[in-house]
Amino acid sequence: MISFFAGCEKKELDSPYITIISPTRNQAFQDKDSIQIKALIKPHNASLVNSQITVRDKKRNVIAAMNIGCACAGLQVINLERSFIYPVKKTEDVMVEICAKLNNGETICEQVPFVLIGE
Repeated sequence: MISFFAGCEKKELDSPYITIISPTRNQAFQDKDSIQIKALIKPHNASLVNSQITVRDKKRNVIAAMNIGCACAGLQVINLERSFIYPVKKTEDVMVEICAKLNNGETICEQVPFVLIGE
């Protein structure tokens, strides 16, 4: 299912330096559930400049997007935690992508598919 969003150029997808803890792969959320997004970023020989969480549907429409600035210079582990509520009209497969820009110019990303279940 990773291929359904294989459009990130100049980004390292499935980065070993980002671990998405929540949602888990193919986890299902009901309409009006609070969707918790949790991840660990462990920049390797670099510092985190900023990160972005994006949730998209299969057509790549953005459902939710959060830019997260960071005063993280020198931190070896960065914990990200955000949540959102999205009203679901129909069941759909979606993808969360977390990208981190590092001070060496590299952008690393990790993706996890999950499901929003409509009424």
